[in-house]
This record gives sequence, C-alpha cells and structure tokens, in this order.
Amino acid sequence: MSKYQEKDIEFAQRLLTDRKSLDDKEVENWLADREHRALLDTVAALRGQLAAPHIDEQEEYRRLTRVLKHTRKTHRFARWLSAASIACTLGLAGYLALEQRTGNHPLPVASDLTQRPEHRVELILATGERMVLDGKNGIIGSNRESGIRESDNAGLDYSEASVAGKEEVFNTLKVPVGGFYSIQLADGTKVWVNSVSSLRYPVAFTGEKRKVFLTGEAYFDVAQSDTHPFIVEANGVEIQVYGTEFNVNAYEAGQVQTVLIEGSVGMRVMTSGEETRLQPNQMAEYRAQEKTIRLSEVDPFPYTAWRNGEFVFEQESLESILHRLARWYDIQVFYTGESLKRHKFSGIINRYEEIGDVLRLLEQVAIVRFEIKGNTVVVKPAV
Repeated sequence: MSKYQEKDIEFAQRLLTDRKSLDDKEVENWLADREHRALLDTVAALRGQLAAPHIDEQEEYRRLTRVLKHTRKTHRFARWLSAASIACTLGLAGYLALEQRTGNHPLPVASDLTQRPEHRVELILATGERMVLDGKNGIIGSNRESGIRESDNAGLDYSEASVAGKEEVFNTLKVPVGGFYSIQLADGTKVWVNSVSSLRYPVAFTGEKRKVFLTGEAYFDVAQSDTHPFIVEANGVEIQVYGTEFNVNAYEAGQVQTVLIEGSVGMRVMTSGEETRLQPNQMAEYRAQEKTIRLSEVDPFPYTAWRNGEFVFEQESLESILHRLARWYDIQVFYTGESLKRHKFSGIINRYEEIGDVLRLLEQVAIVRFEIKGNTVVVKPAV
C-alpha cells in the first residue's frame, strides 16, 4: 500500500500542471510537510519517465498512482536522474516539471553563436600561430612542435606529439562563449575545457612536474604518475594531483573552486604555502580576499554536469543562474529590480537549447518574465 494518500498525489500533480489554480497559502501549508515535498519530487521524476506526446492527463494520473503504490522511498537523485524540476522558494514554493532531453553531442560543441568567426575554438601554437579547431585539421604542427592530432569527435590528441629540442614548449587552447572542447595531453591526461576558458599546457612533459595553467573552468581525468606530480595553477592556487578526477572553476578573479570526484588532490595557496587535502565528494573554495581555503561536503553532480551538456542548479539565485547562462549564450542581463536577482531555483536544463526556450522554461514559475532585445535579456517581475 502506498504511504501517500490519493488526495496528496492529486495535489502534487496539480502543482506540476496547474499551479495558478491553487491558493498560495494552501500550497505553502502543503509544502511545509517533508513527506509532501518528497512526494512532489517523486511525482516530478515519474512524470519524466512516463510522459508521452499527447498523453491524457487522467490516464497519466492513474499511471502515476499505480507506480506510487510500489514506491517506498524517494531516491536522493530522483529529480536529477529522471526529470528536471524547477522550484522557486521565496517563503512560498512552486514547482514546474521540465522535460529532460538526452542524446550525444559531438565535440566541439557548435551552437548558433559559435558559427561566428569571433566564436571559434582556437589553438595557439608555440610560434604564436593561431588555428581554428573545426575537426578538419588532421595532423597539426609547426617548426617547434609536431604530431598533434585533431578530430571532430575526439578533440585534440597529444599522445604522439613531439617538440624540437629539450626546452618545454607550450600550446594554449582557447574556448569561446557557447563552446566546449576536449583534449588528451601527452601523458594521457584527459581534460574537458568549458565555455569562456583557456588552458596552457606543455606539448610534451619534459620536467619533473606536469604543470598546466587554467583560466575559467575545466574537468580533469589525470593519468597517475608517482614520480611526476600533476599540477593545475589557477588564480593564485596550485592544485596538486595524486591520480584523480576533479573539476576546477576559476572563472571569477581571485577565486578558485575545486570539486573532487575520486582520488586525492591538494589545493595550495601560492602566497602562504597553506595546503588543504580533499577527499572524494568534497569541495575546496579559495578566495584571495579571505586568504584561506574552505572545505565542504558536496554532491559533485551539479558541479560537473556541464561536461554532459547540462546546466544544473540547486537552490541557486537567478542572478547566479543568468551569470552562468551568459557565458554560454553570450548575453548581457539587465534587471528592472534588485529583488529579482534573489529568486532561487532548482533544476536541470539542457544547454543545447536556444536561449529563448531556456528563458521560457524559467518563466513558467510565474515569478519573472524576460524580454530579449538582441543580445540583451531584460528581467522583469511576472505581474
């Protein structure tokens, strides 16, 4: 027998499909119950699994009820894995179920924005020559490096690259707004470089340390070596790797955020020498103004989902969400009121959608509305 009453299942269904018909106070009281919130997440997830085009609402309700009779527990990541839900929490909570679209996307990612000449992934060779990476270059080289391979589904591959002489020779990968690119370094380390980011790295690792330099965000899967430590330098910190997978976000000046997926890393402040070791599912945050590193337990998924083409927010302010969207869609954001920035949302959005479609999804919580004027998005109250 289900632990949920049919009236609660019906209420959750109405929250997801007809929120405006419900009384605000009634919704607030209903959501105050933890079991009701768990039910709402479950129903949102099940709608994502059961939904079909032009499905009859009554039939869907009957199907949801049948499935919930066998539901004894709400899984921790149900809403992330099965459906995308947006929640607005401003003393009053409203929910919206979004369709989660799946599918494989080729590398590098190409959106409408990346078709413009100023929005192309670039490789800067040691000679200073700049090359547009479009999957058609084949073998890349100059008089200082050779054997670099490019393909449209594997990105750059340095496994057979070589340099002239013994001096360490560097290349730089620059990813624009709306871009995303993968690279395999000479030691076998794999790096996924996010939008508005750059990675400077040796063509071949010849020194005692394997050191790279990051601006922006990247995900690393480091090839282990007991004799040649791997180090990422970004915004005044060094992240030393002991064989691992981790994400580094260094978009904001004077700030670095590292999330460890597996293995072990140490984050060291370069000015003081202070080092903090991370364990899996931990995040280290450095802010230059505070001159210290803060460590916390996290779920890595929201911090690494960008690698799979998704924006994930968990109780994140609209200002922060739109700031992230701006790096992908190359937009400017203008708010008609400061309070609009503080609205909070949770959910998943496929970042291969058009910006207009993404904003329309956010509008459906009936809290804000957007006007798009060229590359500017104006945020206004819904009323």
